[in-house]
Amino acid sequence: MAELSDVENAVLGLIRQNPFAGQQQMADQLGLSRSAVAAHVVRLTERGFILGRGYLLPEEGRVVVIGGAVIDRKYLARAPLIAGTSNPVEGMRSFGGVARNVAENLAALGPASASFPR
Repeated sequence: MAELSDVENAVLGLIRQNPFAGQQQMADQLGLSRSAVAAHVVRLTERGFILGRGYLLPEEGRVVVIGGAVIDRKYLARAPLIAGTSNPVEGMRSFGGVARNVAENLAALGPASASFPR
C-alpha cells in the first residue's frame, strides 16, 4: 500500500479524532477548501483507509507469531583443528528461530504492511 501524503495523514488523523467531523470542519482546521478535503476523503476511501460513509475506519491488525525463538551459537576455530586436544575457538551468539526471524522482519516492515483493505 502506498505511503500517505502529509495532508492525507492529517485528514485521517482528524477523522480518527472525530469520525463525525464534517468536511468543512476539517477544511477549517487544515486551512484547505472543503472540496480539497472531499477529494482526499475519496482517495483515502478508494485506497482502503476509510471503509465507507460515516468514516468507518478499518481495524488495525495485530500479528501473533508462534514458533521457535532460540539463541544460535556459532564457533569458529582460530587455527586448524587438532584431533584429541582442546582447540581455541571464538564463539558468537545471535538470536534465531523461524518464528523470531519472521516476527523481526514483520516488525521491520512496519504497521502499514499489516493493514490491508477488507
